[in-house]
Amino acid sequence: MTKKLSYVLIGDDVAVKGVSSRKECLLTGLWSWSRSVERYGAKGDVRLLRRKEELEEYDVCHVNLTGGNFALLEYVGEQLKNSSTKLMANIDFTIANLDNFQYPTMLKTVFKHVDIPFHVEPKGARCLELLLDRKVYVMPHPCDIECLDKHKKEEREPYIATFYHRYHPMVNVLWLAQIKVPLYHVLIGYTRGMVPTLPLFDEVFGHIPFMDVVDTLSRAKFALDLFPHPVYGRAVVDAAALAIPTVCSNEIEACRRCFPDFCINPWDVKRANELFNELIKDDDKYIQIFKNAYYAAEYYGYKACYNRLVEAIEDMEG
Repeated sequence: MTKKLSYVLIGDDVAVKGVSSRKECLLTGLWSWSRSVERYGAKGDVRLLRRKEELEEYDVCHVNLTGGNFALLEYVGEQLKNSSTKLMANIDFTIANLDNFQYPTMLKTVFKHVDIPFHVEPKGARCLELLLDRKVYVMPHPCDIECLDKHKKEEREPYIATFYHRYHPMVNVLWLAQIKVPLYHVLIGYTRGMVPTLPLFDEVFGHIPFMDVVDTLSRAKFALDLFPHPVYGRAVVDAAALAIPTVCSNEIEACRRCFPDFCINPWDVKRANELFNELIKDDDKYIQIFKNAYYAAEYYGYKACYNRLVEAIEDMEG
């Protein structure tokens, strides 16, 4: 029988409001840890906690470490010294953005307070292991695949849903990756930059609510995500859970797991065009690709992620 844990993400007011206000599928990623533990453990919360007596109401406290909250991780660690409550922590971004920490040696100092250090994908975990000189667990943030399943569409519309990433704001490469594909081209998550998108894409969405992203993605014939740095890839997980074949970067861990035949060098735009056009002509392969991805997405589901958390605690306790 799986151990029933209680958990809290020590979040800011954005996280607290974001989780409490969601009535449908919760945004895939950090916030979903609370929901996964709520569903399969004892209790999962997101709260603004600081005091020892409040922290010790939980089996696990979680801090998502950013460049601006080093003091929070150290403070919570001191509060939980000699406590049975475990502190878990991860860095908030890909190792490609490690320069967000001006002094990375300070990571080793603050992670001394952490019982369960983890990263969401293997390359980042290996990097932290080298720096921290200790085991770092690989635990991707959860996705509510059961909820997304309710939003799958049988009928697909003739467009490619393309994901824009503000941490690596490229547009032209995304456009070139589908320039020879006879479908409409939709860009999701665009923030204003140097490159105008009006001549390149048929429709452009900025930062829209998650359920609007789900609706747009669920109706697409294909998706495209060419983020060129090591990430676990929550957009790719969403696409897999919605059974949308996705051409994606081989630096995205979820691409290697869910779409191995669609995993490409993120700069190989010619190959991206070829893959889209091959599947347009082959309905059987199209169906097989999205079926394989749909089942592979279970790796990122709430139950699987909760079980990995329990396994990490059991491993840490020896």
